[in-house]
Amino acid sequence: MSRIFAAISGEEIRVKFTKTALPIKKESLPDWVPDAWGVAWFTNGEWVVHKDPIDVESEGLLKEVTGRAIVSHVRPVTLGPLMDENIMPFVSGQYAFAHNGMVDRATIVQLLDVNRRELRGTTDSEALFRLIMQEIERRGGKDVPGAIMGAVYKIEDSGAYFSSLNLVLSNGHQLFVLRYAKGNENYYSLYYDLVKGEASKHFPQTMMKISVSSGGNGGYVIGTRPFSDDSMPIPNKSLLVIDEKMSEEILPL
Repeated sequence: MSRIFAAISGEEIRVKFTKTALPIKKESLPDWVPDAWGVAWFTNGEWVVHKDPIDVESEGLLKEVTGRAIVSHVRPVTLGPLMDENIMPFVSGQYAFAHNGMVDRATIVQLLDVNRRELRGTTDSEALFRLIMQEIERRGGKDVPGAIMGAVYKIEDSGAYFSSLNLVLSNGHQLFVLRYAKGNENYYSLYYDLVKGEASKHFPQTMMKISVSSGGNGGYVIGTRPFSDDSMPIPNKSLLVIDEKMSEEILPL
């Protein structure tokens, strides 16, 4: 699987995650190796979360989930201790979140008010999530695009280092996808695709195969790598918004 994966549909969308074995010897692992993964799916009006460590030599079905919205993430070994609090997606209230990139955690924490008390793990991504939640709260729970943009501008104004603020955020009915890379834009990419019926994709680097099934008018899938030849890149420094009616809009920052 690409590091970030998300899906949303006006009805329900089913996603199956299958693990493949790393096709090399364990003593010669590449630089980027996953050590855990997680998935959250929105069903019956709430988020359900599943998180697991990854054994690079294992293979088989990891999880099959069905929901109106799905957010998933594969974690590399370099991002803090392996514990549930450090494995994305993170969920708070009605929102699920995943991020790909590095950001100066200490500076982000200094931008938090009472949301600092909500931090449970040690990752920079969780601090970024809490900053966005803080901005949503300051807007009375409304204007999520404005809240995400506000968080980005505060990070820029603070002078905090970051490689990428690429993220997905969903309340179960809408999906917000930010692509905001400081550099290395080919690496910190994000794509979206409309899937109708059944489709699948193998992502060898993260040893994942994703199968998607969507009826009716179909659903959108989001990933750090293209899901099909029809996948569209999200421009850098842009926010993709998919609303409850499955209408899409790209907002430049």
